[in-house]
Amino acid sequence: MLVHGGCPRGADRIADILGRRWGGQVETHPADWDRYGRGAGMRRNADMVAAGADRVLGFVLDGSPGSSHTLGLAAEGGLDVRAHHTTSASGSLDTRDRLSGSLDVMGLDA
Repeated sequence: MLVHGGCPRGADRIADILGRRWGGQVETHPADWDRYGRGAGMRRNADMVAAGADRVLGFVLDGSPGSSHTLGLAAEGGLDVRAHHTTSASGSLDTRDRLSGSLDVMGLDA
């Protein structure tokens, strides 16, 4: 099963599309901003990690506090953590929109 935070752009979106196209189960955990306010993302991250996983993949763009938080919780919990760190300035990813735009290049437009 593939679990992600339900962000409409970036790595979550790509994971969702690929997981569904490959026929796997996909579980989305969007943050409840209305209920929890500014802490909703971190609360959602903690809930996802607490749900259990075999492996946690993280794609950290520009030191993203949300992705970093999730990876830290997973590592503290003894999970197998795989992290990819990049910056907008590195040239590998310019923006989240470019990451989502890469779906078109891969023929995976939603």
